[in-house]
Amino acid sequence: MTISSTGNLSSYFTSLITNIITVESQPLTRAQTARDKVNVRRNLFTQVNTKLSDLQSSVRGLISSQASYAFSSGRTSKVTAPTGSTVLTASAGTSAAVGRYAVSVTTLAHAHRVHGDSQTAANTALNYGGSFTLNGATIAVESDDTLIDIAASINNTSYADGKAVRASVVDKRLVLENERGGDANLITATDVSGGILQGLGVLTAGGAFSHVLQTPTTASFSVNGIALTRDTNTGLTDVVNGLTISLAADSEGKTAEIEVTSDSTPEKTAVEAFLTKFNTLQTYLTEQSKVEVTGAGGSSNATYTRGALAGEQIFTELRSSLFTSFIGTSSNTGSLSALREIGITIDSNLKASISDAEKFQTALTTKRGDVVKLLDSVMGSFETTLSRFTGSSGYMQQRFTSFDNEQTNLTQQIADMTVRINDRRTALTAQYSQMAVTLQLLQYDYDLSLNLFT
Repeated sequence: MTISSTGNLSSYFTSLITNIITVESQPLTRAQTARDKVNVRRNLFTQVNTKLSDLQSSVRGLISSQASYAFSSGRTSKVTAPTGSTVLTASAGTSAAVGRYAVSVTTLAHAHRVHGDSQTAANTALNYGGSFTLNGATIAVESDDTLIDIAASINNTSYADGKAVRASVVDKRLVLENERGGDANLITATDVSGGILQGLGVLTAGGAFSHVLQTPTTASFSVNGIALTRDTNTGLTDVVNGLTISLAADSEGKTAEIEVTSDSTPEKTAVEAFLTKFNTLQTYLTEQSKVEVTGAGGSSNATYTRGALAGEQIFTELRSSLFTSFIGTSSNTGSLSALREIGITIDSNLKASISDAEKFQTALTTKRGDVVKLLDSVMGSFETTLSRFTGSSGYMQQRFTSFDNEQTNLTQQIADMTVRINDRRTALTAQYSQMAVTLQLLQYDYDLSLNLFT
């Protein structure tokens, strides 16, 4: 009779091995539970860190020395023109002075425009070779160039500032136009070799333009009675400081008024962003740090529910420091010393807001410089407090490093214990398999003896 030592174990031995492994796996289970808790806690701190960083970003947006400073006074512009007319468009930058600007347009700027003779085709080789100059720039032409190729070469040439010439092909004619208008801005053209411009009918044999479509003119207009001239009609940034003005095609002989007003939307948006992030952080820390009691406090049947951050004294101190900075008195060189003086307060539910919009707007309008100084001081205090927590050397990063080290150690312990448990299971299986074989042999001998003597 052959009996295998690797056969299936009975349920008795299987259960016995399972019970032994369960008992000996308790340290492994504890390590896995500990690692899970570290992961949960690290995720919690990640959420706190995100809210701290969000608040810090909004704080920096209110500090004038920061690159991300968002507290800039805005401007809006409104154009009033005769019914049915555009006259002009205007956009105001932050440096534009509040006021009214009457613009009266006499003439618009027009660019010098000329054209050549109609050719046989626009896209066949012209068999011209040589070069010519436009406004001092040289354009080379090959014998297999078409009229379209020549126009492209003109447009791709580098010109001196304000001297660019734009070329197009209309009805198989080469059309040339100065980029800039103005009485003095005439296109200058000369054939260097090959007689190309003369051959295309742009120049006469004497070097004059054969066909002039438009003579150049200068824009003439006035702003609040001051007479001005410009070589272009659009993108005028040097007429009124902070304004970009473009004269419309229908503006000749007409007058329009530009009204520039102050717009405090950027300031209000930046402050509200800070208040939102402040409230979000404070609410989160409050919820995660509180201890709730069910039943009579101190009695035997009382139960306590602790927030995930309960006992983290440093976050309690953080909340206190931020509230102190918010409601406290600030030392600065301006006339304002507290946020409440510009309508920013904290209510009985500890929620911060612009509680007095009129006071806030008045402060921006009449004491903007002092508001800037106040916010620089208050937000500077916030920045100092928050910097202890954020950044590569802050408290949060130190905790993350600690969590990561703990996770690494626990992961290694779990791996080592898992190997030992698996080895232990293998050894027990082999041991009890051998024991099962021995028992089977004994049973066989017993049965054989019993049969022989009965």
